[in-house]
Parts: sequence; structure tokens; C-alpha cells
Amino acid sequence: MATAAFFDVIEAEVFAILDDTGTSDLNGLTVVRDAMSPERPKSGLDPDGLWAGHEGDGYLDMGGQIGDAAAFVVTAPEAGDYLLSFRYANGGGDRPMALSRDGVRIASPGFAATGAWDQWRAETVVVSLQAGANALTIANIGRGGPNLDRVAISSPSFRIEAESLTLLDRFAVTPSVSASGRAVLQAVGPLEQSAGFVFDRPGGVYDVKIGHFDENDGVARLALLIDGVAVDAFMWDQELGSAVPGPSTLTARTISGVRIEQGALVELRGYGAPGEPLRVDFLDFAFVAATPTGAAPVSAFPDAAFAPADSAIAFNDGYTSSVFGEPGERLTVTLRPGVGEVTLAPSAAAQVVIEDGGALAVSGAQGDVNAALAGLVYTPPTGFLGETSIEIAVTDGAFTTMDAIALTVAGVAGLEPDIALRSLDALEMSTTVTRNNGSVLLVLMLCDRIRAEPEIGREAVQSRLFGQRLQALADGYLEELRAQASITYHN
Repeated sequence: MATAAFFDVIEAEVFAILDDTGTSDLNGLTVVRDAMSPERPKSGLDPDGLWAGHEGDGYLDMGGQIGDAAAFVVTAPEAGDYLLSFRYANGGGDRPMALSRDGVRIASPGFAATGAWDQWRAETVVVSLQAGANALTIANIGRGGPNLDRVAISSPSFRIEAESLTLLDRFAVTPSVSASGRAVLQAVGPLEQSAGFVFDRPGGVYDVKIGHFDENDGVARLALLIDGVAVDAFMWDQELGSAVPGPSTLTARTISGVRIEQGALVELRGYGAPGEPLRVDFLDFAFVAATPTGAAPVSAFPDAAFAPADSAIAFNDGYTSSVFGEPGERLTVTLRPGVGEVTLAPSAAAQVVIEDGGALAVSGAQGDVNAALAGLVYTPPTGFLGETSIEIAVTDGAFTTMDAIALTVAGVAGLEPDIALRSLDALEMSTTVTRNNGSVLLVLMLCDRIRAEPEIGREAVQSRLFGQRLQALADGYLEELRAQASITYHN
């Protein structure tokens, strides 16, 4: 994939009007609406006589007659497929148009109603263009046309170098000879890091690939967010044969079916660790489809959980595991554990399929799927200790929402009674768990006793816990301790 992808914008008011059939008082004409040629007086217009929300000096009113048309030229750097994204407003019913090149129709954008003439949205089509100048025509085919604001032309696939992102919190840019742009985005310290950019390409559904260096000397965690909503989160815990960034440790995470609107904030947010400082190389975007109507399904799973060694964890005990879609939708949830296995509650209505690699997929109506998820149980392999995760994909056929549960499996057997917990550092939100003889057992976080930063929620604390490579989550571990020992808190 080329690093520099094609992107251009043409304002619709510079289109050449080819057919302006209509009346002489501008009612029904295809005409540029600007300060010199405003709309006829009507309710809702801005003081300048135009509909609000347009970009540039004005917009192109495509008139009220079948056949009204306008032309523009796109100069493509090479032959191939391109996205044409028309920004438009339509206060009436659907107003389909024909997009043609050299008299041959190449696309039929529908221009569905936007709700009002001052409400703008994008209609995106994929077209094949030849290298050099392409003379295109857009014409009304059913009734009057919409108001066209601009057309954005772009490659359907493009790369954003991670080091070009805006640094929002703590991330830094460092040189790297093995990176595609000779630099990487890298975490600074163990606290949460974030960086992002405003998506200026046509909105739609994209596959997103995050290229990164995953060395075998630590475990880190990274999430991809769109306008503040996490669409994917994953642990960096691969063993790729080296503890330094290089060709052997360069890997990628692909998130399929991500809905991104033009103007959305695309953000990376995560926690580094000693030896694994979240070295991000690039983000690749591949257009899949125009934005469908409706909303993506919503997932509600815990960010993290604790599992005692050789013991199962039931997610109906203090955790929420549910999904939500549009009324009447059929949902499919795929759960893929890094190690171990997951099981669900028996459900006569939901269909459960065991996939390759130990993944479990459950499909059905929302209520049936949630009934199966209510019995979600994770069982680690016998003798396994360490960190892993359950990767989750929720799809309704049009949208896919990614999620993950970070898991820690730790041994808790053999603890003596009368354990005292002594606070070490409120800013680090950590404590020492010791026997009465003073020997330290482990370091953990007291999620319910935060004083220094009360605004931080439980999920953020749990994520920070993994970022600092502590041995167990406080909630799960304390439950185990309560069953085996009397605990005294010393503030």
C-alpha cells in the first residue's frame, strides 16, 4: 500500500452547468446559490439567503427537472478505483442521480432525504477512473435534484503514519529504522497514553490495520476509539523471537467493519509496560462500503477480570456480559480466548458454533444471545499462570463492534490467615499484601479505595493495573483472600 494516497476536493459551485431547464425566476433552475444568487425568500434561511451548513461560498442547486446536469473534471494519478463522496442536502424525498463518464453511467447515487435543506450528509460511490483527466457528469434522473456542496475524491485505501498523529496525552515520537516512516509512536511511562487525528476522508465502513512492534519482553494494551467509543482493544503479548523492535517483531492487528464518519476523531489509547512501550508504526484504512443506515451493535463486557489458577470464572458473578442491537436484528457474537476455553449457557433459541482455534460463536435474536452470554464461563488451561484475553466481535451483518476482556490468571493457594494490607503509594494506587511474618506476597490495586484520583473509574484502574504488569486484579484477588483469611486494612 502506498504511503501517500490521492485525495482532492472540488466545490460544487465550480461545476459547469449543462442543462438548466426551468423558469426564469430561478424556480426549478440548476443554479449556483451564493451571495449573488440566493434562494427565493422562505422560512429557515440564513440572513444571507442561503441554507446553513454549507462549505465554501455556496452550493449547487440541481434544479427541479429530470435531465438537469452539471459537469466536473477529476484528474486521477493512476488508473483504478476511487471514492467519490458528494456532500449534499435534501429536504424532500429521495432524489436519485446518474453519474457518467464519456456518456456511460458509472454510478447511481441515491441522495436520500436528509431531513431538511440545512442538514448535510455524504453519499459515497466507488468508481473506476482512468489515469489523467476524467470528464464526469451528474444528472437528475427521477425528479428534482439535491443541493450539492462539494465532492471529495480519494483512494479507497490509504495509510496514516502513527508518528503523524496529534499527541493527546503522554505519547512521544521516537526514531526507528525498522518503521515504515522511520519513526514510531511510543508510550512514555506506565500511565494511559493517547494520540489521534480527525478523519477527513469519506465516511463509510473501513477495515483498519494497526502496524506495531510486539517484542517478547512485556505485555501492553492498546484500544482503537472512534469519537471516544472503543471499537477494539487488544493485548500485546506475542512471542516473536526478539526483545527489540525490528522486522521480526513487526506485526499488525486488523479490525474489520469499523464505521467512521468524516470529521470523526480516530484515537489510539493504551498502556505501555517495561520492555513493551506501545511502539505503533502505522494505521492502514481500506474502504469496504458506504455507511449503511442504522447503528452499530453495542457490547457490554468487563474490560478485565481475574481467574484463580486451575479454576473457572463465571461472568454472571459480578460482571455484565451483554450485547444490544436494533429491534428485530439477528446478532452474532464471536468469543476467541487467547488460551483456555469459553462456554455459554445452553440456549434452545440461539445457535452456538465452535470455530477453528477454540473460538465460540453464538447467533440469534438479542434476547436469546444474551441468555447464552449470561452463562459465559472462562476456564484457563491446567497449570497456566499469566495474562491473556478473550477477543470479542459483535456483528449484525452491516456493522461489527470489537471488544476484549483482559484476563489475569494467578495462583492464590497456600495463603496464611491474618493478612495485613499496607498502603504503599496512593498515586500509584497500589498496596502490599504480606503475611504476618512480613514476607511480601504480591502487589495489587485496591479499586474500591482510591483517594488520590477519585474521578478514575474502575475500568480505567483495571487497565492501568495491566499496564503496570501487576500480578492480579484487586477485586478478584480480594474475593479469594476473603475466603481464606481475615484481612486488616491499615490506612
